[in-house]
Formats: sequence, C-alpha cells, structure tokens
Amino acid sequence: MKHELNHLFYGIVSGGTPGPLWLREGLSTYLSGQTALGQWEKPAEFRGFIDSDSNEENKKYAYAEGGFVVELLVQKFGKEKVILLVKQLKTIKNLEGFKILFREIFGIELEYGVINELYLK
Repeated sequence: MKHELNHLFYGIVSGGTPGPLWLREGLSTYLSGQTALGQWEKPAEFRGFIDSDSNEENKKYAYAEGGFVVELLVQKFGKEKVILLVKQLKTIKNLEGFKILFREIFGIELEYGVINELYLK
C-alpha cells in the first residue's frame, strides 16, 4: 500500500506529468522502503532502467533498478534535487528533454556508464 500511496505523492509533486517509468516506480519503491527491506535484489550494475519506457523487455528494470537509482541520487545529491526533478517534469516534452533536465539538476549525464561509475564509488 505504501508503494501505491507514493504514486499519488508523485502525481501531486509532478503536476500529473508522468515522466519516465523508472522514476515513477523508483520513487515509489524507494519511498515505500522496498529497497531497504530487500524486496528487490540490489543490482551489481544498472543496465536497463533508462530504456524502460521505450523497450518492453527493459520494463522490468524500471522496478528492479529504479528504486536503487533513486536511492543513489538521494545519497549523492540530496532529496531536494530529486524533488526538483519531479517538480520540473511539467517543463519537458520527451526523453531527450528529460535527459537535459537531469543534466541541469544533477550535473551528470543520464547514461549507464556515468550512473554505474557513480554507483560503484
């Protein structure tokens, strides 16, 4: 139930803008405590979350990796920047716009190599 309530929170903060699947599911997974409780196995590396919207086969990574990506962003950059990302979703139109917004807020590219390098530090 916590997971689903967090989807409502996401909808309010984002102004109803869906944004990437990994971000929606990742925030709900992280905020409901599912990453800390071990409901999802911590990945050795990230390899599919970015493509979870455009590739049906990668949809599972939105759930399996998304919460850990959000956890990483909170730990490395602070919850305020993650909240700002969600609040600014209404200003973007597509994945490329999201990647630009992500870079503006976090100062890094939304690419597997960059995220994995940050994750493995």
